[in-house]
Amino acid sequence: MGGRRALLAPEKFPEPTDVRFVGFYQANTVRFFHFEVASAPTKMENYTVSADMTLFKKHHVHIQEGPALCSRVLLAELASGRTERSQLVLTEEDILAHVASRPIPKSRKIRRRGYHR
Repeated sequence: MGGRRALLAPEKFPEPTDVRFVGFYQANTVRFFHFEVASAPTKMENYTVSADMTLFKKHHVHIQEGPALCSRVLLAELASGRTERSQLVLTEEDILAHVASRPIPKSRKIRRRGYHR
């Protein structure tokens, strides 16, 4: 893939970009997410982003986040001008960046109950 790709935050997506998640298939632990991108009003291009599902479990990322994370990989590649379709991969580095961007949950106070006699 040549060079480190920075995932785009949703507010930084290039405009106009019409990306549609159209499905996935899985082979062993790798899931292949399929997308269509409107490159012209009547032309759709197909892209696939692969993701190792063991990384989702390792880093406590919900499987439902897969399409959104992979679409960010695709959008970052489209924005950079590099669109080597056969090499689009959601990397561990991408997942770690996503995990690091999550808000830190507020700590909950533990309420202790006293004994009532």
